[in-house]
Amino acid sequence: MSVSNKYHRYLQEIIADELLLTSVLLYGPRQVGKTTLVKSFVREDRDAYFSCDDTAIARSFIANTQTLGNLVGPYERIVIDEAQRITDAGVTLKLLIDSFPDKRFIITGSSALELAYGTFDALTGRVRIHPMYPIAIAEMPHGERIAVAASPSDTVRFGAYPAVLTAPDAATKREIISMIAEQYLFKDTLSFEMQKRPEFLEKLLGLLGAQTGSMVSLNSMANALDVGRATVDRYLHLSAQLFIIQRLRPYHANFKKRITKQSKYFFWDVGVRNALTKNFGDIEIRADKGGLWENFVIMERMKYNASRRYACNYYFYRGENGAEIDLVEEKDGIVQCFEIKYAADSVSRGVRNATAEITGAASDLQIVNRRNFLPFVSN
Repeated sequence: MSVSNKYHRYLQEIIADELLLTSVLLYGPRQVGKTTLVKSFVREDRDAYFSCDDTAIARSFIANTQTLGNLVGPYERIVIDEAQRITDAGVTLKLLIDSFPDKRFIITGSSALELAYGTFDALTGRVRIHPMYPIAIAEMPHGERIAVAASPSDTVRFGAYPAVLTAPDAATKREIISMIAEQYLFKDTLSFEMQKRPEFLEKLLGLLGAQTGSMVSLNSMANALDVGRATVDRYLHLSAQLFIIQRLRPYHANFKKRITKQSKYFFWDVGVRNALTKNFGDIEIRADKGGLWENFVIMERMKYNASRRYACNYYFYRGENGAEIDLVEEKDGIVQCFEIKYAADSVSRGVRNATAEITGAASDLQIVNRRNFLPFVSN
């Protein structure tokens, strides 16, 4: 599965600047383009690239200074790709960086790197750590952005993994995203569970996908799956750490209430969500149109803000009258409210009143729909 480098990833400039001073760790789900990005920093005859997908290479990285010194040799930049395959990766990478402070290391791995070895804690203060997501609309060439805005159906059906976006037709897109959902994402998740239960995880995430845009009761999910609530909670937490899903908590002025109330869950990639619910139908004719569009727009907004280096908190809000605001965005103490609609350009009085409960003014609400969503998720 080839990954096109036609997309200019926002991390390109960030990493280039950081390499002047320090090393970098890049993590995220499989197939989002990590390898393509880091290879762009390898200079011929000056730098080295190691892929730990090669078992022999992964085994050569052991926590021994002399052995590591022989590996990195005279190179200035050393890329270590898929570092989660290194035994005791946290300890080994820490020793490597501490032993050769004049070199720059670019390390990639799935989120399993942290789950298995506590690598982030081991490398805190030694590297800059960045998550990497599927392609954002903001990272697409201008012409492609305009095309998605004019006809978003394919992107909403199949998602934005690089190999999906560059596939020649709908059938190929469907095949690729189904493979990613069934093999790549589950492989990491299941490798860190004592119980090998791929059928349970598929059912759990499929059930979650069917509730996109709705508050999720973990008790109800546990009953539906005939397991304990703790099991559901554990798998959801794991799936969030591996960038399959993103939890959206309810907004409340009382922080403790944000934690205790029911949450919503969205998929980082809508194509993965559709693969799990086994529905790749055109958004125009789908019964789940509202939740699917809400998922798509909210995750694109999060990726866009990440590309601008905006540190935001994200919530939804359910007002005193039961009306909901789809997205509440909090940045530097400033709160903004957004209602995500596929076609509608108006909302109920209840939603306006709910906005006033947060901001003090019913007019402080922006409606984001198919006609105006592009400036909301891209410059």
